[in-house]
Amino acid sequence: MKKMAFILLSAIFVLSFFGCKSTKVPADEGTTVAPKEDTRTEEKESEKIAKIEVELVECELPDSYELLLDGLEEGNLWYGVGHEWDQWGSHNLSLTAELNKEWCTEGEYSIKCTMEPATAETSKQATWCNNSPIEADISDYNWCAVDVYNPGPYDFNISIAIQNGNDWGWDQSIPAIMKPGAQTLLFDMSNFPYEHKANVFCFMIQQCDMETEGTVIYFDNFRLYE
Repeated sequence: MKKMAFILLSAIFVLSFFGCKSTKVPADEGTTVAPKEDTRTEEKESEKIAKIEVELVECELPDSYELLLDGLEEGNLWYGVGHEWDQWGSHNLSLTAELNKEWCTEGEYSIKCTMEPATAETSKQATWCNNSPIEADISDYNWCAVDVYNPGPYDFNISIAIQNGNDWGWDQSIPAIMKPGAQTLLFDMSNFPYEHKANVFCFMIQQCDMETEGTVIYFDNFRLYE
């Protein structure tokens, strides 16, 4: 009988021992275990981009064939010339031209261009270039339209220009005033020489000859019209 009682007590002790070992210690009675971070949530948060929702004010466009020159969906070939052009004249105020998803009118991307403020003592010139335009021969086209977004509150003076690969001839459109907000701008290229438009080496957008404290402009959906 004593032997049986001893065996039972031993069994109870063993069960109690393993039971205590597996008991979790409350947070306020022992070492606090940091909860495992959900990295998936952080990844999802990093993917979220604040979209700029603003109505696009369109202008009257030519009733002719339209060619998409650059919708920014195949990558970014634009850049701000910045200090690169200082050797040929006054300092150019352009800084960067980067792909972004904050605002667009075609596809998912636009280019976000930044510049230094164009104050009275500066050249008041900011130029962003594309040295590998999708179409080098635009001789059949007389108009260029581009969707733009100006966060404001300042105006910009925007024009387009081309340089050809023959003699580096420069042709520039009459500027258009870009007000705050989203809008389509239309530029007349009908006075650009045919031989220049037939061999475009560089396509440019410019803020020119205007004082402005604005530093950010978005461009998208470059297209040509006959």
